[in-house]
Amino acid sequence: MAHVLDVSLAAEQLLGITKRGLAGRQLLTFLNGDREKWRRSLATLDMNESLVDDAVLRPKEHKPITVSIEVSRAQNSGMDAVRWTLKTAQ
Repeated sequence: MAHVLDVSLAAEQLLGITKRGLAGRQLLTFLNGDREKWRRSLATLDMNESLVDDAVLRPKEHKPITVSIEVSRAQNSGMDAVRWTLKTAQ
């Protein structure tokens, strides 16, 4: 569930790992707690719905960082995919 298919340069820098290193991994593994809450929420996410919440990420070899996360179903992807948008907390 929730395996990375594609990633932006900004996300690579935020997570401290390359696009190639992220491919196929679960983004949930980078959350510092609340993984089970996100797993349950993703399982019930409808097509026209999105989740927005703050979370703490554990980037590779960097200090944890608080981010705002928005998750929505990927439109027209041809598969059961979700789009994660991460923004550093202001």
